[in-house]
Amino acid sequence: MDWLKRMLCIAVSALSLVGASGTVHSAELHASISVITHQSVSVDDLSRQQLRRIFTRRNASWPDGQAITVFVFDKNSQTYTDFCKTVLQMFPYQLERQWDRLVYSGIGEKPISVSSEAEMIRRVSENPGSIGFTVLSDDLELQNIKVVKEAAL
Repeated sequence: MDWLKRMLCIAVSALSLVGASGTVHSAELHASISVITHQSVSVDDLSRQQLRRIFTRRNASWPDGQAITVFVFDKNSQTYTDFCKTVLQMFPYQLERQWDRLVYSGIGEKPISVSSEAEMIRRVSENPGSIGFTVLSDDLELQNIKVVKEAAL
C-alpha cells in the first residue's frame, strides 16, 4: 500500500512539472511570434481584438483607407497553430470557419497562404498594406517590413 501511495505521489509530481514547463514554453513561444506589416501601414500598434478582426477578414482596410492583404501559413504549419492559439487566442478551426463563411457567402476571400518564413517576409515586403506573422530569426532580412507589437496581452 505504501508503494502505491509513493507511485501516485511521483506521478502527480511529474504531471505538475510537465504542466509548469508547458506554461513556460507557451510564454516563450508567444514572445517569439511577431506580427509584421509592410512599412506603408500607418498603424504601429494593434490589440488582440484588432488582430482578430484583421485575420478573420472583418476589417478589409487600414484606418487610412489602404486595403489589407493578409498572409498566413498553411493550416498544417506549427507556426500557424501557435499564432492562432497564443496571439489570437482562438483555435485554428475557428479562424478557418470564419474564412469559409466569407467565401461561401460570396462576401470575402481567404487569406493568401505561404509555405515558409522567408516567403512570408518577401510577400509582406512586396505588398503595400499587407500583414502577416512569423518567427523572426537573425538571418531574415527585413526590408520594407515593420514589426507591429500587440498591445495589452
